[in-house]
Amino acid sequence: MNNVVHALRDAAIIVSIILLLFLLNVRTTLITLTALPLSLAVGLLVIGWMGETINVMTLGGLAIAVGSLVDDAVIDVENVFRRLKLNALKPESERYGKIRVIFDASNEIRPSMVFATIIIALVFLPLMFMEGIEGRFFRPLGIAFVVSIVASLFVALTVTPAMCSFMLSISPSDKSLRDGILVRVLKRIYEPLVRMALRFRALVLGGAALATVLSIGLASTFGTSFLPEFNEGTFTVGLFAPPGTSLAASDRMASAIEGQLIHIEGVKRD
Repeated sequence: MNNVVHALRDAAIIVSIILLLFLLNVRTTLITLTALPLSLAVGLLVIGWMGETINVMTLGGLAIAVGSLVDDAVIDVENVFRRLKLNALKPESERYGKIRVIFDASNEIRPSMVFATIIIALVFLPLMFMEGIEGRFFRPLGIAFVVSIVASLFVALTVTPAMCSFMLSISPSDKSLRDGILVRVLKRIYEPLVRMALRFRALVLGGAALATVLSIGLASTFGTSFLPEFNEGTFTVGLFAPPGTSLAASDRMASAIEGQLIHIEGVKRD
């Protein structure tokens, strides 16, 4: 379980670094990262209300969701930040108020955020209808993921715009009006790729369709199993003695077998 908690922490650190690299603004990073603890907190509250416990599977679902929890907030903050920059570049007589810009920027991408989040949640929805041991095993993971991802949408719809109105303020003289070095480099690389894709659109679409068909054909050759094979570096030896064997005799048998196994190359005693 500690490994899952560490995964949550590491994911949050990685998200922070990526946001800083692309937005080059500490305030936008802080606004976006607010979605992480709020969404996780709501997810844990709902999990507790549903009678589930905090275990490896629920924490695993939260760990999987960490990368998606900030998606809606990133989209909202980035669009608000971009619209504020564009508004600051306009002549003073044509500029809108900050609240108006944030409201329009948030509404501009609202449908895309809602539809994208619903689609992602629907992917994990079948896990909740699994029966038997598979259902008991994977249902908490699906519940944790779906609840936290829906909570992140609610945060992006309410908390994120409110924080933008308090923490973001851009003036025409602000150095943040210019894209960062990383964004400028990516734009220079992306522009010719987009032009080439539009020019040879038939070839690009045909290649995508062919790759899809090949991947489906390859997937049909895979085997199936409830769980993958684990190689933990240990094995268990079971001893069966005749009924009535004394404890001392059983101990001698186990010690003798252990003595033989320890001589095998690569085997060590903990």
